Amino acid sequence: MSLKKVKTIAKAFINPLPEGEKWYEDRLKICKTCPKNSANVEDNELSFVDKAKIATNFCDNGNHCLACGCCIERKAATKTEQCGLGEIGKEPKWPALEVPGVVDKNLSIVNLTPEMGEVSVGTREFIYDFGDRFENKLSFSFQLHRTRGLDVKSHNASCGCTVADMVTVDDKTANFSLDISTLSFKEGLNTRTFTVTYFERDSKTRDIQIVFKITKGNDKK
Repeated sequence: MSLKKVKTIAKAFINPLPEGEKWYEDRLKICKTCPKNSANVEDNELSFVDKAKIATNFCDNGNHCLACGCCIERKAATKTEQCGLGEIGKEPKWPALEVPGVVDKNLSIVNLTPEMGEVSVGTREFIYDFGDRFENKLSFSFQLHRTRGLDVKSHNASCGCTVADMVTVDDKTANFSLDISTLSFKEGLNTRTFTVTYFERDSKTRDIQIVFKITKGNDKK
């Protein structure tokens, strides 16, 4: 287990659970009926380690994921984590809400509207994938957070179909609310780019791109 993973787990136990948060409650709802939830497995099918975790109340409510071994309530409360099925090569039932960057490891994107799509990281850019959509307008939000401070100089969209508004939360965080009109989009995959320019150090700037992927369907078919 990597040092980063250990720190993530430790932080999950130190921080209070985000009870009442929709994204957290949605994750718990999925985990509640999952066959990999230890609470849904007969005692004779559990390993010695699994039984020990339950017997010692290591996890909240005695529930842990049999796919990754993590305490469900704590793993689900961590925005950078995804469903444990991903660790055994299966499709995760819920994605990470916060993804760190590659070019600037101090910068991360947080999906504030997970019902609209999923965030991930590409070679040098962040990706917001909406999947198959039929709407003529997509309204969504995301957050950029930089541990060494985020001083945004400007933000620009690659086309007039995108309208964006930024609100500075604090010296490390900025929230972006966007509307994308898909009226002119062709059927199939469409991509648009949103560029945020921020000051890095000594008045030098750096650009980070967020690529939006929208697969436009035809609801008349």
